[in-house]
Amino acid sequence: GKTYNRTDLQGKRSAGIIAQDLIGVFDEAVSIVDDGSQNKKYSASYSALVGLLVQGHKELLTRIEALEAEVTSLKNS
Repeated sequence: GKTYNRTDLQGKRSAGIIAQDLIGVFDEAVSIVDDGSQNKKYSASYSALVGLLVQGHKELLTRIEALEAEVTSLKNS
């Protein structure tokens, strides 16, 4: 997460995720609006991100459990 000045709210300070940082990592959570100007507007879909983060968390827990079992096995041998 980051803090940043919102360009759509007269520079109001905000906290969250910068959509461009998600490109290539969670493309499904990024929307790009091309209004015909040279500047595209990016937005992050927090609802899409939550599901992806929960799944990633589950996968990390499974991996941690496997590594803990391996450490226990190595300690006991």
